[in-house]
Amino acid sequence: MTRSTELGSTRLTCRGTGRLEFQILAGDSVLGTLNCREDWTARFTSSSAEENLYFRKVGLIAPRVVVRSKGSPTPDATLYLAWRGGGSITLSRGDSFKLIPKGFWRSEWVLKDSKGLTIFTIRPDFKSGQPEANIEIPPAHTLPRSLPLLATLCWYAVLLVSYEGGQADEVAATLASLSI
Repeated sequence: MTRSTELGSTRLTCRGTGRLEFQILAGDSVLGTLNCREDWTARFTSSSAEENLYFRKVGLIAPRVVVRSKGSPTPDATLYLAWRGGGSITLSRGDSFKLIPKGFWRSEWVLKDSKGLTIFTIRPDFKSGQPEANIEIPPAHTLPRSLPLLATLCWYAVLLVSYEGGQADEVAATLASLSI
């Protein structure tokens, strides 16, 4: 896998590789992966050259996604989900971000840092056989060390919100074809 510090691209691709398995690609190089451990809303794992993490959605009224390293008692990151999509991300070292859906159909998602600067924009596509997305990083932007975690966590959030919210028939049809 490619380390985020070696990333020479301003465009990443999220591509399905099987039943609820995804890769985050920088060109032909794998930056990170996202894999289902059990069923759709339970546990996912994320791997990159920097770390291996476990994602777990918890809570009904105030849902959040807790991200932990194996064996760690404290979260590496927490994504607090907003009821209309998007939310806020807090990393264990104190960095915070906002994930903001854009447009009526949530055709674009923007991740901003605490200063309001855009880290990247995700443009999902649920019309193909597998959900996929393009992640565009603004040119000349300093990439955060946590880019693999942020890209994977945001892609997970887009999938989760799209699946649970039933925003489009294409999402339901695609996920049904994956035997969820």
